[in-house]
Amino acid sequence: TRDGHDIINTHEAIKVSKEDGYVSTVDTTANDTVVPGETLLIESKHTNENIFDETATRDVTLYINDTAVSQEHLELDAEETGNATIEYIVEEKHAGEDDVVLSTQDQNTSLQTEIQQPATFSPSLNTSTLDDGIVPGEEVTIEAEIENIGGVANDTAVDLLLNESLEESTQSPTIQPGANQTVEFEYTPSGEDKPALNVTVNTPDESADAIVDVLALGESELNIAETN
Repeated sequence: TRDGHDIINTHEAIKVSKEDGYVSTVDTTANDTVVPGETLLIESKHTNENIFDETATRDVTLYINDTAVSQEHLELDAEETGNATIEYIVEEKHAGEDDVVLSTQDQNTSLQTEIQQPATFSPSLNTSTLDDGIVPGEEVTIEAEIENIGGVANDTAVDLLLNESLEESTQSPTIQPGANQTVEFEYTPSGEDKPALNVTVNTPDESADAIVDVLALGESELNIAETN
């Protein structure tokens, strides 16, 4: 319509004649996804739309959830185009955010960047083979399920602690978000472990533990007879 055309022309007139310049964003590139601790890299191209020799001085600013987190100073002569680069190490508090905006003070540009929850690993002990107790000299398998409750796939270190002392460490395979992976440790108890063994499985994020009875051979045979 004629009115719409006039509005567009008025807006364009403001851009080209604004006294302190008008800085538009011509192009941007940024990470598609990022997790806390990683660097969000934004490269952008900007033009001072002013045609009347007005220099534009701007702080090109990165906002996450309406909070300014990083900026780069930019000075452009009339009709000049220049580049800005922002590198920002994402903080834990931004996990899960997708409101990421680059602003020149004249124009805001929403970025298609998702800040994902990092991989987080929650262990649980499978005590079904340990509930009846273990016997010195007889090897047992200590089994743990490791679940990735975070937002991205990764692997993790898994530690076995016995009576709060590190017994063994291993590395899990890559675990997808929401998936589980079984990790097994082999251990042969000794008489020094009696009467009970504190079994703990740790990841860097969480831990799980259980108290396991350590029996004499006769006690084990008695338990089996009672079960039958």
